[in-house]
Amino acid sequence: MLWLVVVVALVVFIGVGYILLKEDDSSKKEKEKGGGGPGGESNMGVQGLDDSGVGTSTGGTSGITDPSDPSNYVSSNSGGLDSPPVAPGSPGAYQEIASKPVCDPNLCTGEKVLKSTTQKGDTVEECCRDKACIIDWNPDSTPPGDPDQCKEDGMIFDEDIPNPNGKTNAECCKEDTTSYSRWCVQDVAYKADGTTEKTRSPSPVTGGWGDAHWERRRAGTTDKFTGLGSSIQETFNECKAKCDDVPDCSAIWVTTGGECRLQQPFTSVDFDGDENGYISALSGYEKNNQNGTGVDHSAAGEFFIKSTFLPPEKRKMTINGEIKIAGIDEDFCPLKYTGIYGHGNWDSGNYPGMHINPNLNSGGMTGAVKCYNTGTVIEGDLKLEKHSFAPGINKCGQMCEKYDDCEGFWVYTSGDSNGRCCLKTGLTPETAKTAYLTKPAGTNGMYMVRVKDGVMGARPWRKSVGRAKSA
Repeated sequence: MLWLVVVVALVVFIGVGYILLKEDDSSKKEKEKGGGGPGGESNMGVQGLDDSGVGTSTGGTSGITDPSDPSNYVSSNSGGLDSPPVAPGSPGAYQEIASKPVCDPNLCTGEKVLKSTTQKGDTVEECCRDKACIIDWNPDSTPPGDPDQCKEDGMIFDEDIPNPNGKTNAECCKEDTTSYSRWCVQDVAYKADGTTEKTRSPSPVTGGWGDAHWERRRAGTTDKFTGLGSSIQETFNECKAKCDDVPDCSAIWVTTGGECRLQQPFTSVDFDGDENGYISALSGYEKNNQNGTGVDHSAAGEFFIKSTFLPPEKRKMTINGEIKIAGIDEDFCPLKYTGIYGHGNWDSGNYPGMHINPNLNSGGMTGAVKCYNTGTVIEGDLKLEKHSFAPGINKCGQMCEKYDDCEGFWVYTSGDSNGRCCLKTGLTPETAKTAYLTKPAGTNGMYMVRVKDGVMGARPWRKSVGRAKSA
C-alpha cells in the first residue's frame, strides 16, 4: 500500500507543477504582447482609458484595456475608410495621382501658376500655387523669374525684389535702365544661297546732312571720343562707361575705328511730329560700304540704346506675336523705314547711297512716269518739296504708306531732284537672293526699306555691290 500512496503523491506533484508552468508561460506571453496583467510592465506603451472611458495611448503602465471587453474593439467592412469605396469609373470615384494627366496650365488663373510642368492632377489644388517673386514663376526657367511675365508691361524681372512674396508685375518686375542692345537688327539681308545675315543697327535719321543730328542730339559736352578700341566690342565697353556717367545719355554710336558718340533720348514729340513739322524718329540707316566697294568704312559701326532712349509708351512692341522691349531685344524696331548702307552726301561722298537692282516700281507708276516729283500732293496740303534730309525722307515715307505694295523707296536728298520720291516693290525674301546693290549716277540719295509692324523688309547682302551676288 505504501507504494500506491507514493505513486498517487507523485502524480499529484507532477500535475501541480505542470499547471504552474503553464501559468508562468501565459504570463510571459501577455507581457510580450504589452498587456502586462496586474503589476506587469511593457516597453511598448499600453492603451489605457481616460476619464471619459475613451482609449488612450501612453508610454507607461497607467491603465489597461480589458481584452475581454468587446466595446474596446472597432470593426469595419470598409478597409479603414470612413465609407465603403466607390466602384472604379463611378462618379466621385477616387483616382490615383499617378494615373491622372499632366496638369493643364489653363487651370491656373489670376494669381495662380503651375507648380511644375511635370505635375499631375486635374484640380487647382493639385496643380497650382500662388505666384511669388522669390519662387520661379516659370517652374522650369533659370534664373528665377519669367521674362514674358514682366514683358507684358515692358519690364524685366527684378533680381533684387523688395517683396519676395509679391504676386503682381509691380511687385516683381522693374524697368530696365542699364542694359544696352542694338536695335532693328534682324536676319533679313539675303545672300544668293538663301542664307541671311543680320543688318547693322541703323543710326536714326533726325535731320541735317550726314551726322549733323549729333549736334542737336548730343549728350554731355563732348562731341565724340576717339581711340577707344580696335574693335566694336572694345569701343562699346569704353563708350558704355562714358554714357553711364552722363545723365542725359541713353544711346551710343560706336565705330570700327574706335569712335564713340553719346546721344540724348527721343521724346514723344519725336514720334508725333516736332516743331519743324516732321517725325524725326521715323527712319534710320545702316552705315557700311566704303566707296561702294562693300568694304566697311572706318566710320561704319553700330548703334546701341537703353530702354530710356524711347518714351515710355514706345518701349514695348509686339513683333511676330512676341513682346519685345527696347534695350533688351535686338530685333526691336520702332522705325518705319531703314536705309541701306548710307546716303549720298555722308562723309563727303565716300559713303554713297546704294540703289537696289532689279528696280521695280510701286504706287501705280507705269511707262515713263516712275517717280513722284516735287510739288506732288500727298494728302490735302501735304506735298513733296525740296526738303532737307529728314523731312524729305518723312514725306516720301508717307507717300509709300499710301500703297500696300510699296516695300520701300529711293529718295533724292540733294541737287535739282531734291525731294523726288520713287516708290519700289517686288523686294521679297525670294527676289532678295539675287538682287544686288548699285551705285547710281551721282550720290545724291538713299534707298529706304519699309518696316511693317516691327518686321524689317528683305534686302540684298551689303557686300553685293555692282554685280549679282554669289553665295
